[in-house]
Amino acid sequence: MDNGGSIVIDYRVSFDNGTGTTFYTLDSNIVTLPYIAKPLTVGVTYTFKVQSRNIFGYSAFSNGVSILAAQIPDKPATPITIF
Repeated sequence: MDNGGSIVIDYRVSFDNGTGTTFYTLDSNIVTLPYIAKPLTVGVTYTFKVQSRNIFGYSAFSNGVSILAAQIPDKPATPITIF
C-alpha cells in the first residue's frame, strides 16, 4: 500500500483474549505514546495488533505480540533464620 508520503495521524490497538482468531478494537484515535492497555484481566494472555492511520485510511495490522496480564507480586514473607 502506498502511503503517498502522508504522515501518521493516529493509531488503533486491537486485541484478542487468547483465541488467536477474533480481534476486537481496544482503543482508537491514539496520539500519545506509550500506550497502556486497560482494563485487562489478570492471568489472561492477550495478543495485541496495531494499525496506523493516515489520510488514506488504516494500514494492515502489525504482527501480533502476546502478553500475559500480570499483577504486582505480593510482598514476600519475612525470612526466618535457623541457627
